[in-house]
Amino acid sequence: MKWERIIAYGLVIAGFAYASYSGVTYYQKLNVVEEITTPVIGESELKEFEKQEKEDGDHSSSQDWVIIPSHERPKPGDFFAKLQIPKIDLQVPVFEGTYEKELAKGVGHYRNSVLPGEPDNSVLSGHRDTVFRRLGEVKKGDLLQV
Repeated sequence: MKWERIIAYGLVIAGFAYASYSGVTYYQKLNVVEEITTPVIGESELKEFEKQEKEDGDHSSSQDWVIIPSHERPKPGDFFAKLQIPKIDLQVPVFEGTYEKELAKGVGHYRNSVLPGEPDNSVLSGHRDTVFRRLGEVKKGDLLQV
């Protein structure tokens, strides 16, 4: 009888510890959403990127492929693009790599996929409870710009 009570209390304490840990990590992920909506790159980098974007003009045609030479490809952790989804009013930076370090700052680009703008499928990833929380509202035919 004594051992059963000790085991029961131990399980209750373990359950409380696990629930507390889960609550804290969930709360931290909610705070990441607020941080992502503010620029995570330097203001000068963002202005330079937007200036280059304006110079490049409109590339809305599906035939406008941009092939980036391998020596100019982004290195892990580099900011290199911005993902915009107008329907859900989302604008987040895209970083090379899908480790927690990159995903904490925005959207990550899977290194083994092609870069956005190149022929074939480019894979971007982010946490569904942070940057992609409202992705369920996006329907077929909605605009996604990188």
